[in-house]
Amino acid sequence: MYNTLPDSIDFEAYLKRTETKNHKMRKPSHYMSETIERMFGDAQSNHAKLPFGQADMQFRPGEVSIWAGTNGHGKSMVISQVMFGFMQQAYKCGVASFELQPEALNKRMILQAAGGIPSVEYVRDFLFWADNKIWYADVRGSASMNDILGMVRYAAQEEGVQHFCIDNLMCCVPGEEQYDAQKEFVFELCGMARELEIHVHVVHHIRKLMDEKTVPNKFDIKGSGSITDRVDNVIIVYRNKTKEANLMKGESEFTPEKWQLWKDAYDAKLIIAKQRDGGEETEVRLWYHKESMSYTDHKLHGSRPSGFSVPKTRSAGLVAKETPFLVEEQL
Repeated sequence: MYNTLPDSIDFEAYLKRTETKNHKMRKPSHYMSETIERMFGDAQSNHAKLPFGQADMQFRPGEVSIWAGTNGHGKSMVISQVMFGFMQQAYKCGVASFELQPEALNKRMILQAAGGIPSVEYVRDFLFWADNKIWYADVRGSASMNDILGMVRYAAQEEGVQHFCIDNLMCCVPGEEQYDAQKEFVFELCGMARELEIHVHVVHHIRKLMDEKTVPNKFDIKGSGSITDRVDNVIIVYRNKTKEANLMKGESEFTPEKWQLWKDAYDAKLIIAKQRDGGEETEVRLWYHKESMSYTDHKLHGSRPSGFSVPKTRSAGLVAKETPFLVEEQL
């Protein structure tokens, strides 16, 4: 079970609303409450936060964040965990994934929520709980920039989505060297995020580096430099390939002290390379738990992450409507 943005919707019609929007001039006092909140309210605000306690970072409405990383370094896995964290914080999310089927997206998020493989009952409870909390765009392979822009507007206006994730940029813009098209698309997303007061998350790639052990920075992100200039936040996902290589060598290659150091070293880190409005540029070190496909911000030493206790939200009528083959079992 999963929500999809219906393909019968004329997303071009929603896009036209963007093209015909009016630009208005306003006095500074028009933004009185927003200014006071921005200056004094952030510490107590309800803006979405990372599910990792180390980072003092907020994802405000009206902004765009780039999530970048080398291929295979876990960008999509991290963004799935982040979206689940937003759902726990009572935000509505949308995801346009061009590589994974909705059931695969569900599976990964359920593993992350449960802290490992759960019971079938947990899966059912989670999916009913997730209804009206996350929507999946029914896209595969690629989509036009206009289609995605229309989907974002539809999701925000009709479903109340507050955080929309596009995974990834290269599936929306044809050709890796189409820098002007990439810039135009990101600029349109930034304008739409501000107009609709939502946060847009865009997964993107790092250009080829000397090797996978090289730690990238924001200047290594593929495409036009104006992309990172224009967006509000840049987060780079880096997988600790040096640790992996050393652990593959085996304990006999190191002194006991050095071996323990490598075992305790972080598995990945989030490099917060840009935060607009004076936010700190820092790192969040993470440790990976394979069975749950998730990260924690503390050393697990093989233990299972604490799981999410799913609220019981189903009713007999809902089960009958959504999954009639379960009615007899549930009753």
